[in-house]
Amino acid sequence: MEDAFLKYMCRRVEKKAKPDPQQADGGPVITISRQYGCHGQSIGIKLVEAINRRNQVNNRHCVWQFISKEILYESAKELNMSPAALYELTTNVRDDIFSNLTTFFADNYYTDSTRRCNTIARILYSYAQAGNVVILGRAGESVTKNMKRSLSIKLEAPIEIRARRVSDEENISFDAARRMCLDEDAKRLAFRQYFEGKSPDVDFFDAVLNLGKLTDDEAMEVIMILAEARGFF
Repeated sequence: MEDAFLKYMCRRVEKKAKPDPQQADGGPVITISRQYGCHGQSIGIKLVEAINRRNQVNNRHCVWQFISKEILYESAKELNMSPAALYELTTNVRDDIFSNLTTFFADNYYTDSTRRCNTIARILYSYAQAGNVVILGRAGESVTKNMKRSLSIKLEAPIEIRARRVSDEENISFDAARRMCLDEDAKRLAFRQYFEGKSPDVDFFDAVLNLGKLTDDEAMEVIMILAEARGFF
């Protein structure tokens, strides 16, 4: 299946056109991307708990997992780095989507930056291919885009709302929280753009939820409805 994915991406490099309709197996997987100050982790954990309760009620012996920092930790171990150092080194990459996606499973890497980012992508892809996972961050929407059984969600909220949340939760000033939100947003965007270039969100996300209007529980329920409609459980 990895070979099929690699061939698929190679065709994209050659054609630089609309993606091939043939998609990879794997999943079900739900990926969640979020702006800083949106509670992606708590929503993801609640989502997994809700799915597992639903499966238990329906006598389905299938346990979902929430995956987040595990990807960074496993990647750091493979690269013989600390997770903190790996995170810092993958927040300001500026490479091209097509050349990098084709090397997810390659043994030879063009640069250290490419190697680090592609290691993260390969490990994330392995979790997604195994299925029954909710994955937070790490450009999951890009890595799983060609999987038939995938659902990609982005969580957003106005900067003022996010800054107020961060200010309250971190006990810092509103201005400091606002700067933190903008700085972290820029880092996350840099990592996403490594894989996605400057493509619009609509090319990668199935839904964008406004947490300025929705509560965390409401957002979780919306994702549940979408996942159930796709037959994930």
